[in-house]
This record gives sequence, structure tokens and C-alpha cells, in this order.
Amino acid sequence: MAGTGGPTSRAAVMADRSHNEEIDEVGAALERYGPLGRQALEQAVRGRAWSPGRFRAALKDTVEESRAQRLSSGAYTRLARAGRV
Repeated sequence: MAGTGGPTSRAAVMADRSHNEEIDEVGAALERYGPLGRQALEQAVRGRAWSPGRFRAALKDTVEESRAQRLSSGAYTRLARAGRV
């Protein structure tokens, strides 16, 4: 299968790695600071310095991966992982 390891694949892998790191940053900020509103969380991870839409995508995926949840107040909080005390 010629062409499967080209620049496009490498770019996709690097983008996935960056996205996963951004998700980790969102989760770490919630763990460090406790519940935060969206703007405070964006400020905590310097999300405005990320490419357009990246903070929103990372926050959405952090919630979808059950690493955080949105509270009724609109703030976000870190979910405890199974096996952690």
C-alpha cells in the first residue's frame, strides 16, 4: 500500500497528539484549581493562544471522555478516575 505513511498521516498523528495534550491540560487545570467557569478555565490553560476552536474542542472532548463534567452552574469540574482515591 504505497503512500500510507506520507506527510498527511504524519500531520494527522501530530494533530491527534496535540489534541490529546490539550485535553490533558484541561483536566489538569480542573484538578489543580477545582471547578472553573469556561472563561476561567480557558485562561488557566491559556486556551486563547491555541489555534481557533481548539480550546472548545478540547473542553468538549474532555467532557465526552468522562474526564470532566459540566455543573448546573455552568462551571466544569474534574471527574475522579476509577481506582483513584
